[in-house]
Amino acid sequence: MMFPNPLVFAAFLVGTVFTAPHPHVGMVDNEVARDVGAVFTQPHFQSPATFLLLNKASPQCMPLAAVKVMSVQVCVEAVKCDFYKGMGCGIGSGEKPVFTVGCGDVAEVPPSLVAVYKSYKCQLALNHAIDGQATVELPTTPHDPDQDVVSGMQ
Repeated sequence: MMFPNPLVFAAFLVGTVFTAPHPHVGMVDNEVARDVGAVFTQPHFQSPATFLLLNKASPQCMPLAAVKVMSVQVCVEAVKCDFYKGMGCGIGSGEKPVFTVGCGDVAEVPPSLVAVYKSYKCQLALNHAIDGQATVELPTTPHDPDQDVVSGMQ
């Protein structure tokens, strides 16, 4: 796996450390990256979380461990995350994001969009632009901190 710069590699390493289930309290927030949410392989957040990172320097494509995305939480206001079925967030292939999620919870990704996703890109909503004909923006409910990953989740 190749990374375009050391910041992306550092953010990737931070992300891999935080893919195991553990409390979402005390999210990663350092000079390089910020943890902005999580994806789950079961509806209603009923599986171990894979955390989503935002590169603070500039939006970066991040690998996703080829997980079937069935629910999503974006816990930081003014952030949107795009999800891609292929590696590389469409760079070189022209692939458009399949769906995007802003701040809030998506307890059930619509069945037509449930698939294995291999990459994502999170960025500030202010700078976010998508092709509305190719990408579905999923509606969210206000983020419920009571649904955050808790200690002991299997």
